Amino acid sequence: MKPSSLKLLYVLGTLDYGGVQVLATELFPRVKARGVDAEVVVLGNGNPLAKVMAERGVRVSNLEHPGGAIYRLDTWIPTAKKLHAYIRLHRPTIVHTHLYMPDVVARLVGRTGTTLVTTLHSVDPWWAEPDRLRSRAKTYLDGSLARWREVRFIAVSQGLASAAAAALRVSAARFRVILNGIDPDRFPFRSYRSRPSAPRLIQIGRMEERKGHFVALAAFFRILEEFPQSQLAFAGDGPLRCRLEAEARALGVRDRVSFLGFRDDIPALLGDSDVFWMPSRCEGLGIAPLEAMACGLPTVTTNVPGLREVAVDGVTGLVVPPESPDALAQATLRILKDPGLAARMGLAGRERVIENFSIDKTAEEYVRAYEDILSGRW
Repeated sequence: MKPSSLKLLYVLGTLDYGGVQVLATELFPRVKARGVDAEVVVLGNGNPLAKVMAERGVRVSNLEHPGGAIYRLDTWIPTAKKLHAYIRLHRPTIVHTHLYMPDVVARLVGRTGTTLVTTLHSVDPWWAEPDRLRSRAKTYLDGSLARWREVRFIAVSQGLASAAAAALRVSAARFRVILNGIDPDRFPFRSYRSRPSAPRLIQIGRMEERKGHFVALAAFFRILEEFPQSQLAFAGDGPLRCRLEAEARALGVRDRVSFLGFRDDIPALLGDSDVFWMPSRCEGLGIAPLEAMACGLPTVTTNVPGLREVAVDGVTGLVVPPESPDALAQATLRILKDPGLAARMGLAGRERVIENFSIDKTAEEYVRAYEDILSGRW
C-alpha cells in the first residue's frame, strides 16, 4: 500500500525546546514530503517550535492541557476527552505518540481500528526502580496498555529496544529499530584547530540527573590543573541548573563555566568548541553527539546503550565509563594533547554521521514502517 492511503496523527506533550521536539521539526515534515498525510497534536501549552513545524508544512493543533502531575485526574481527564474527540473527528489510520503521557493517554482513548505506534527515545528511569511503588505503577501502566492496544514500538537504538521489551514485557516482534538522524548540511564541518592554552569544551542537553552534568564539573576541575585557561559551556536548561551553578561556585570554577540556557545557534556553538562531552548515565540515541560529530568535533561519551551506537571508541572519539570524572578528564586531556588524533577523530565522526545518521534516511525508514503496517507485514 502507498503512503498516500495513510492518515497519520503525531501526538506530543509539547513543542517546547528539547531533543525530541527538535527532532520532530526535522523528521515530521520529511515524512509528509514523502506522500504521508501527517499532522500534529500537542497536549499542552508552551510550544515555540509549533511555528517552525507549521512553516515546514505540518499542521499543529493544541489541546491546551494546563500541566500538572500525571495523577491529577481533574486536569488529565478533560485533555483525554479532547484527544478522544479529535481522533473520532479526524479518523487517523495511525496515531504515533512520543514520550510517556501522550503514549498513555492515546492508548486509553484511541478508537478501534486505529493503529497505535510509539517511538521510544530513551530508557525511562523508573524501569530501574522496581522497589519504588510509583515507578512500578508507571511501568505496569505503560506495559499493560501497550499489550492491550497491540502497540508497535519504534526504538531509536537496539539497546533501548532490548531494555524496553524486558521492562514492559512486550514481544520483541513489536519493536523496530530506526536510528535518529540529523541534517548534516545544517552543521558545517570545521577542520580541527587546536587551542593549546585555552581549549573550549561543550556539553549540550537538558539539565537532569541522567545527563551527568555533575560528573562534567568534577572532570573540568581536574582539567583546569593542566589547562588553567580552559572553558566549559553547558547549553540547555532544566531542574538542576541552580544546583549546578552552586556546585561550580563551590569548586571555584564558576568563572570558567558558561551556563547558556536553551540556544538556537547550536551549529555556531559547536563550531567554536574543541571537544564535545556527553557523560550520560543512560541515553536513547543522542542527537547532540551526532551534531557535534557532523561539525568535526572529537567526542568523549560514556559506555552506555544509545551512545555505544553513535560513537566508535578511538575512531570518532573516546568512550569512558559512566559516573567517572577521572576517566572523562583523562580522555579529554589525551585528545587536547594530540591535535593530530583530534583531527582524525573529527573527520571520522563527520563521515560516520553522513553514512549512518542522515535525517532523510530516518524519514524513509519511518515511511517504510508505516507501509509495512498498512500491508500487514508489521
